[in-house]
Amino acid sequence: MKRILVLLLLLSSLCKAQTVINTSLIATKFKSYANVVIQNDERQVEIKNEKEIYYRVKTTFTILNKTGDDFADFTLFYLPSDKIKGLSIISYDALGNPTKKVKISDISDNSYRNDFSLFEDVRVKNYIPSIVSYPCTFTYEYEVRKSNSLFIPDWYPQNAYGVSVMKSSYKIIKPSLFQIRYKDHLLSKPLESSLGDIDTLTWSFNDEESLRQEPFSISYRERLPHLLISPNQFSYEGVSGSMKNWDDYGKWIYKNMLYKRDELKYETVQKIKELVKDTPNQLAAAKLIYEYVQQKCRYISVQVGIGGFKPMSAQEVDQLGYGDCKALTNYTLSLLKAAGIKSIYTEVLAGDEKIGLIPDFASSSQGNHIILCLPMEKDTVWLECTSKETPFGYLGDFTDDRNVLLISEEGGKVVRTPSYNYSNNMQIRNAYLKLDSIGNLSGNVKTSFKAFEYDSKSFLTELSKDDQVKYLKRIYPLSNIDFINYQLKLNKGILPEAVESFDFKAREYAGKTGDRLFFSLNPLNPSDLEIKEVRNRKNEVFIRSGFTHQDIVELIIPENFKPELLPESKNLNCSMGSYFLKIEIKGNILKLTRSLILKEGTYPAENYSEMVNFFSKVDQADIAKCVLNKN
Repeated sequence: MKRILVLLLLLSSLCKAQTVINTSLIATKFKSYANVVIQNDERQVEIKNEKEIYYRVKTTFTILNKTGDDFADFTLFYLPSDKIKGLSIISYDALGNPTKKVKISDISDNSYRNDFSLFEDVRVKNYIPSIVSYPCTFTYEYEVRKSNSLFIPDWYPQNAYGVSVMKSSYKIIKPSLFQIRYKDHLLSKPLESSLGDIDTLTWSFNDEESLRQEPFSISYRERLPHLLISPNQFSYEGVSGSMKNWDDYGKWIYKNMLYKRDELKYETVQKIKELVKDTPNQLAAAKLIYEYVQQKCRYISVQVGIGGFKPMSAQEVDQLGYGDCKALTNYTLSLLKAAGIKSIYTEVLAGDEKIGLIPDFASSSQGNHIILCLPMEKDTVWLECTSKETPFGYLGDFTDDRNVLLISEEGGKVVRTPSYNYSNNMQIRNAYLKLDSIGNLSGNVKTSFKAFEYDSKSFLTELSKDDQVKYLKRIYPLSNIDFINYQLKLNKGILPEAVESFDFKAREYAGKTGDRLFFSLNPLNPSDLEIKEVRNRKNEVFIRSGFTHQDIVELIIPENFKPELLPESKNLNCSMGSYFLKIEIKGNILKLTRSLILKEGTYPAENYSEMVNFFSKVDQADIAKCVLNKN
């Protein structure tokens, strides 16, 4: 009887109609700095047992301007075993009158694909409305019946900058014996109640104004409120497991997804042993195997058993020559194992936001990609196994400097991937230039790009000569420039380096007035960091990646010309970095020595104005003109 009463109360609450209000009645405070106003958002998770969960959503929101258009895109990810019903999308005009009820046939339904997904058996329903006038309002409503309890939906009530929230709630209804854990950020504690053997937890997030986006801030997912949910025990595609901690989760992955997936045919094992027999050490052997996989295999999305969670077997990848992130990583692991080299399957949240796993809170939603860890004798080496171009041992900004999960027979263990700091991310340039008496510039340039700076150049080797030139003209914006003998050499080490060299000619580079020539002595690398002032800044300053730029430019001035005006030397410092500029004259040669360092890290909000002032002075110094006068 108590269960029937709970169900009746549940249905009653869901059946209450959400009122779509006239947008002119939305309080002004919700519109300030906002592109979207969430009028009412109700999310509810009803857990019957490990194999039966209902997720119900009803949300009403108003798009205030074109910048908010993307918020109206409807996207629903689901597994093939999920059952979706009651899907409704309705649009309204500014007065709250219905304008369109979207047909189910207008909502696309496709297999979801990307270049690194951990879960490859996912499908997605998608609808992109055509918005012609503002403001306008939408109501989205649906229910998903899930037979898997590994993924209990997380909650992001204010999931973007420029979004105000009038009313939002998240409710979990579950049996008392079904234990969950949660991790909240910037949210009030839930309202908890029990009726018989049914527990209810309700979180609310109301009356919140839009947050303004500020440059050089931490990821919005770390700044905005959210709730992570994880079960202690779960079922996924009929396979039960424990998620009490990362160790339990790692054991479940290994036992159910990886065990015996690394077995190879005898012939393949012998081939790998023959491949590495002459290598001097395990590091060299591992590099040879990694490059073998790059040459042999390509990335392709694959679904194999247990919701696309299980990798293809190593034998299948060996035979077919392709796989997804799970399969290619497992295959590389199996080949290394054949050569007697230990490696560890590793789960990570990939992306440029640098968000890692939470060490004391295990949940399946925190990872989206697989990489490989090699605990070598002197150091740990990390491998990105989906790329045919990434150098051995180099992660780049896609998976660097974050907590990841090592998964082995012993269980799961959280460790951190290496970081690349300002002393690693280097650009070192030497330029030897000549200016003639009518202002034409020519010269030879050689530049070394390391670590993240390498990433900005390495892709050029894949472009045609014509496309290379088009790109070079964008990044070296000298008017009337022609590139000659362009070369790019890639040194693919653990800290990779790209060495670029070219000759060039740039007609009419220097301005000419009478007997004077006007020009900048730093034509190839002026600062391009546009840092805008932010009044009343609230966020800490977060510099995700630092760098070091060093330039030495020697310029032969035309015969019979002498310097009339040279830029002043500079030695600037701020909390985040430093800048040095020195210009010398030696006979008929002007020499520029320049250094710009930006240090990664987190700094107090009040330091932002210091950073703005610093780069304003850098910009002025970089574009300062030299003036030559004919004798």
